[in-house]
Amino acid sequence: MTRCRLCGGEPDAVMSARWEFLVPIEPPSQNTIASNKGAGRFRYAKVRTDFEIYFRVRIVQLKIPRATRRRRVMFTRYYTGQRARSRDHGNFIGGMKPVLDALVRQGMLVDDRPEYCEDYYRQERHDCISGIALVLEEFA
Repeated sequence: MTRCRLCGGEPDAVMSARWEFLVPIEPPSQNTIASNKGAGRFRYAKVRTDFEIYFRVRIVQLKIPRATRRRRVMFTRYYTGQRARSRDHGNFIGGMKPVLDALVRQGMLVDDRPEYCEDYYRQERHDCISGIALVLEEFA
């Protein structure tokens, strides 16, 4: 099995299952959830809870079993509108942390440590879709 020299991932790995769906919730920038003072300390938990609720529905609809082994997750953030724009890499990845944690809390990932999760992030402008396209794969 060859690993990517840039990211350490296993692009040729055999997968035993795959699920794809769109989450019509715009993920926050890390700047909006990083504060741990005042009202800001509750933002992270609210964002994570919003995603957890959505993931519960998808688990039932797509019959996604509880994770027991390593999985790969690929996130594509779609943004639309005149004011929407690409985020710098750090703010984008940092803002996705509550989404990753929601996947773990709902059993879609065992954990977000590298031995259980291979995660990838990208963002694209779209004409009409805003939210996150998520692809979840289980290693064979």
